Amino acid sequence: MNKQKIDPALLTVVKVLGWQKKMDCIVKAFDYERLKNIFLHRKIEILNEYLFIKSFQVRLSGQEIFSLSNLSQVSKIYSVSVASAMMNVAKKILNVTSSSLTGKGVTVAFIDTGLSRHVDFVAGKNRIKMFKDFYNNYKANGFKSAYLKIGNNNLFVKTGMLEKKIEVSCALNCCHGGKGENGSLIALLESCNIPVSSGSALGLGVCMDKVMSKYIFKSLKVPVIQSFSFTKEEFKEDREQILKNLKKLDFPVILKPSTLGSSIGIEVVKNMGDFEKQALVALEFDNTILVEKAILDDMKECNVACLKVDGKTVVSGIDMPKRRDEILSFNDKYNSKGYFKGSCKKLDRKNCLAKDSKTSKLNIEEKKLISTLPDKVAKQIIEISKKVYEKLMLFGPVRIDFILDKKNKVFLNEINTVPGSLAYYFFVPYIYKGVDKFIEAILDNAIIEFNSKVKVKKEYITNLI
Repeated sequence: MNKQKIDPALLTVVKVLGWQKKMDCIVKAFDYERLKNIFLHRKIEILNEYLFIKSFQVRLSGQEIFSLSNLSQVSKIYSVSVASAMMNVAKKILNVTSSSLTGKGVTVAFIDTGLSRHVDFVAGKNRIKMFKDFYNNYKANGFKSAYLKIGNNNLFVKTGMLEKKIEVSCALNCCHGGKGENGSLIALLESCNIPVSSGSALGLGVCMDKVMSKYIFKSLKVPVIQSFSFTKEEFKEDREQILKNLKKLDFPVILKPSTLGSSIGIEVVKNMGDFEKQALVALEFDNTILVEKAILDDMKECNVACLKVDGKTVVSGIDMPKRRDEILSFNDKYNSKGYFKGSCKKLDRKNCLAKDSKTSKLNIEEKKLISTLPDKVAKQIIEISKKVYEKLMLFGPVRIDFILDKKNKVFLNEINTVPGSLAYYFFVPYIYKGVDKFIEAILDNAIIEFNSKVKVKKEYITNLI
């Protein structure tokens, strides 16, 4: 018997009741799966599993308790009453109430997979009150992991044997790219009854897939650049057909991995020799590649952002970002030191046309919107943006990217449903005075969208099986 692994209170109970009397216990594991197999082999009934603390609730005799204490797979054995008491004490010590986190009874979860601490949201004058930085404090708080439970609008974190439950009023999705932007995270949060700032899951999934989104844009009669696609399997088995399609487009072309963002893996190809080399590179990033006709002769790129507020789509002013390469690259988006210089345009809500106005500094870096487009072209861009935003049932801040040829013919390029910094610089200070007001509008709308879905009947009772 290893007394160090048996809680003193439980040891006392065993001595009082005797070796043969069975009692409910909590057994904490070093090796969860192996200990589970040991229970099954010894025919010990598992009453409950607590994966979050690597523990089992089982019914054991004193003799079984002593035997298990000798196993290397066992960390500690507690009585159920002691474990419950520990949980109750922990709630008081940790002050587990939603109001303790924000002071207003509202808890917002910032969800991000990147390295950014979101200086844009929490620095300087735009600091969000009562911001709790879990990224830098989780070690000090003893949090080992955080997880969700289906149908439960709480974020669960653990420290040792203790489980902390934080009721989440709304999730602010800051996961630019990957599962945060392809609809997977949104679907998970919706399954957990947590309102989320960007959606819908279907709309995000479509927008993240460049090939699929082309089909949707065409069905909406939105102008897109001529293109075709091929898969990794087709590149191996049907190279001839790919080359035929390529000849129809003619060089130069642009290769784009279908489901990646931030211009990752995108390359301009100007001849057949480079095409096969770059196709192999692109196929390292994705199983499906989009091939577009490249517009390089006096080509212009411009961006606009949309946001749903009070059930209506608000469209920002238009920006034409600077680029150093033939196309807007990853470095232009994220590694450049300077942002935008020039006259600024803001939204005129009455007619959705951009007008000149004075600029002001925001947070760390000066970010200005630039547009020199004719009013007719600007209006077309705004109308297309509003159309696709609403038809794809999107909400939350979305950045929509366009390409213009030398005659100012407009083509929709792609939709970023979780843009970097949530594209706040399109709305602050032109529509909202500060980032805090911008974030409040996003969260308010997220809860409105969630409540509207909850009211929709999704079950049909029938006797048919």
